Amino acid sequence: MNRIKEKISFLKLWLTFLVTINVGSVAWLFNQESEINVIKFTATSLLIFLTFIIIAIITKKIYKLIKTIED
Repeated sequence: MNRIKEKISFLKLWLTFLVTINVGSVAWLFNQESEINVIKFTATSLLIFLTFIIIAIITKKIYKLIKTIED
């Protein structure tokens, strides 16, 4: 039980980092919209997309672990 709670805490830590990276990247993208080139726009958009996918995967994993605790 404690091991599952530790794993949930660890995943929540990574989730927080990824959300911060995602929000920061979106903010940077909107602030640089007038001076950004295609390569930077594409790379930043890819980063935002990948972090969003990883956030969704981690969130799903956290919910599964919470469900195992409830059972």
